[in-house]
Amino acid sequence: MPLLLTVALLAAHLPFASALTVFDVREHRLPNRLVLWQSTCVAAVSLVAAALLPAVRAALPASILVAFVLGGGAVCLALLVPSALGMGDAKVVFATALVTCLLGGAVIVSALLWFCAASAVGAVVALVRSRGDFSSRFAFGPVILSVPYGGLLVAALLAGTLP
Repeated sequence: MPLLLTVALLAAHLPFASALTVFDVREHRLPNRLVLWQSTCVAAVSLVAAALLPAVRAALPASILVAFVLGGGAVCLALLVPSALGMGDAKVVFATALVTCLLGGAVIVSALLWFCAASAVGAVVALVRSRGDFSSRFAFGPVILSVPYGGLLVAALLAGTLP
């Protein structure tokens, strides 16, 4: 994908991801208003990019489908097992998945690697903080929100474009 598209998508996602991360770490909740604005901004940038760039126009339907499937799956998981995933965490999946999918295949695969590694590190930190009794709460939203950025980083490292 073109650099301008990457910058535009990340500019639509990052300000909200940063604010949501702070909220989730402090309060273990993700405000609906910020989640809605994040999703709206990401969707708007995606639609404008699709109108301007044929490559995005071709990738957008599949990206939206993946984002809805992942987001819907996350909402179902949050409803069925609320102790495993909070509803706020589930609601940020749509925008995060849409950004990640539009960044391309290498970023998608790298984002999956990042997600698994970051989740494992977060779980270990929560376990250590609770001294092994599983009583510490783990803010999972920041891990989800970091996926596009981690995916870009891992993809660049694997491609050898970063030192």
